[in-house]
Amino acid sequence: MSGANAERVGYNLGRGYEVMSRLFCSFAAFWLGTTVMTAQIPNATKEVGSVEGHLTCSDGNVPARKATVSLIPLSVFVPRSQSPQYRALKPLEAITDFDGYYAFPAVPPGDYIVDARSPGYANDLDLIRVVFDRFTDEQKSKLLSGFPKITVKSFVTARKDVTIHRAGAITGKVSVDTGGTVAQLNVEATLVSSPILGDVDAHEKPNIPPFSRRSPIGDRGEFRIAGLPAGSYRLSVRLAEAYFDALPSAGPNGIEVKLRPQRVGTAELTVYAPSATEISDAKLVEVRDGDEVSDSNISIPMGRLHSITGTVVSSGRAVPGAEVSIQREGNEVQPSGALSDENGSFRFDLLPGGSYILVATPSRISDSGDWTGVGRTTILINDRDVADAVIQVTDKDK
Repeated sequence: MSGANAERVGYNLGRGYEVMSRLFCSFAAFWLGTTVMTAQIPNATKEVGSVEGHLTCSDGNVPARKATVSLIPLSVFVPRSQSPQYRALKPLEAITDFDGYYAFPAVPPGDYIVDARSPGYANDLDLIRVVFDRFTDEQKSKLLSGFPKITVKSFVTARKDVTIHRAGAITGKVSVDTGGTVAQLNVEATLVSSPILGDVDAHEKPNIPPFSRRSPIGDRGEFRIAGLPAGSYRLSVRLAEAYFDALPSAGPNGIEVKLRPQRVGTAELTVYAPSATEISDAKLVEVRDGDEVSDSNISIPMGRLHSITGTVVSSGRAVPGAEVSIQREGNEVQPSGALSDENGSFRFDLLPGGSYILVATPSRISDSGDWTGVGRTTILINDRDVADAVIQVTDKDK
């Protein structure tokens, strides 16, 4: 081998060693960096377990196909019962396959409730969540004891098979005793008691709505309320009407909206099945899992409802724009009131028989500010309309 060739071979070998050395150093740096990064990943993302199971429909013992399964951390319901690392857990969701199987491949350790749902099947957890804030932590834990739970541990596959039950439904028709129906309104089924919750009203707290489901009334008066957990329900229809124009105007606190009646007349009434205007007279409907309760009809008793028409006056003059509230004795003030028109006239419709307290407050609405007092009167409705009610308010000069 000539000297030039030997020199070239030596050069190539040297370059090869240099390249290999650089590759080795790069690999070592990559391995070291990866090791450090892996060590910095929290255990919650590394040390996970898995959950799998099968979902079955109770009616027919068939797989629940394409159903939704959720793993909901127990801390969502009772956070104070869980350690801090579990309080940050988030719900997970999966869909069953055509054989009813589901799987969660990576689940952080912790305690979970397995929530399964499919259209037409009861979801008692929804019922619990709506009214949950009415209960103490001890009562909450007792309620949750009846739901499927699972504990997930690191590197372990946990299994939970769940059976879902067909929900109940209520069907019926809404009619008016004088003929026809009231389409485009809703029938509401409100839970009164259930095997899970007991007497719901006994746990009632202000500003916490009850558990309820609604259904629109069809053009022939039919309704169907589905997805109902087992329990006793109160059916109702809410009737309301009021016709006002909203008039925005500039005021000391910015834009203010004043109301002007389009026409005289306002009404607000809840009718309970079968034909009651008092909640205490409502007939409850019993629903069991899978029941289709039919013929739960509601009749609106227009023949037993009346009106009060009257005038707001002061020193013989009509008081327009007065806000008139109405309260049936023994009941709360109705949320919506009436406004007197330019002639001081007002009217309330859909009133069951009884004694009513009417209060007129002109100072809130009147532009002129001529009246500052509050007028009050009591009207008794027997079996006919009242057409001559008068509410006297005080003139500001008196």
